[in-house]
Amino acid sequence: MLLDEQGVVLQVNPEFERHAGHPPDAILGRRVVTLDADPLHGGFTPALEHCLTTRQPWQGVLLCRRADDALCHQTTLIQPLEAPPGGPLRLLVIQYDVTGMRRRELHDRQLLARLGDTVARLPGAVFRLRQTATGRLELLYASEGLVALAGLTPEQAMNDIERLFGLIVPEDRQRLETSLARSAQSLVPCQLPLRLDLPNGLLHLEARARPQRRRDGSTLWDGLLVEAMADHRDRVGGPGEGPPAARDADPA
Repeated sequence: MLLDEQGVVLQVNPEFERHAGHPPDAILGRRVVTLDADPLHGGFTPALEHCLTTRQPWQGVLLCRRADDALCHQTTLIQPLEAPPGGPLRLLVIQYDVTGMRRRELHDRQLLARLGDTVARLPGAVFRLRQTATGRLELLYASEGLVALAGLTPEQAMNDIERLFGLIVPEDRQRLETSLARSAQSLVPCQLPLRLDLPNGLLHLEARARPQRRRDGSTLWDGLLVEAMADHRDRVGGPGEGPPAARDADPA
């Protein structure tokens, strides 16, 4: 659309009717705010005022109303055109309908919110661990369940993975690092018991994770950290006993 300084529509392109739902004669000679979802308080008016005041372009998403009364989101660019000496200012308006994209975005956000609520209620901690191509380990994600297990917030563990790994009993940490190295090579899932040395004693956990190789040479593990069952604790030993035997040890 081409507008004058008052926001009155002077011209529209041939695609206007299909795009906006209004025939050209319904908008020509009228102010463009007619297309706004709320002509009195919508977004077109401040956008036009910005262009007229600053002589700079404006870009954003406006909620508009079609001729059939349906609402649509329009990515909008309003470009002030250079006026000849003594000539009137003109504004070029270009719009793209992004209603479908906005609906999908809202749907995805709702799904993520529900998924976050579900993960927060799990009896354990969900995590994503990455080993870079150079071998450095990074915690990319941890759920709120980590607070109940280790007394650390997800942000604390993600900002400094050593705050979590430093709680692991040394023997178990060595087994964990060995298991991760093997898993990174073979892409076989990890499953092993761990003990955390916490102020109120040892906490027996079980870690399960499935690896995947990335194109950049890094390895990702998506997994779950849960408190071990009582019978499993008996098998791996009490607080004063040594670490459990390796799963792949040769029989005596």
